[in-house]
Amino acid sequence: MSLHRPIAALRPFVQLFWASERSSTHMPRERVLPGGGMHVAIRLDGTPLHLYRDDGDTVGESIGCAVVAGAHTRFYSKRTPAADSVGMLLRPGAARAWTFRSATRR
Repeated sequence: MSLHRPIAALRPFVQLFWASERSSTHMPRERVLPGGGMHVAIRLDGTPLHLYRDDGDTVGESIGCAVVAGAHTRFYSKRTPAADSVGMLLRPGAARAWTFRSATRR
């Protein structure tokens, strides 16, 4: 995974951008630890993101190839990326400013 700082104009809203290549590991899942940030993630080939509630979840759920995810208090697991992905981690409060601005433009 590669991490990139945003340009100066975006730094009040975006903490970092990231890019991840298709995984060649044999690990079928990876854990995502609890966090307070909001993420935007996009699978570049349209492969859906597949999430599992915990280690005992054998079915999971496919939720789409573009995802906006908020703060969470427990870990969850995701299927190891089968596609190249890009995303960003928003700064606290940035999502509210974005959604408020979108709602007022209607």
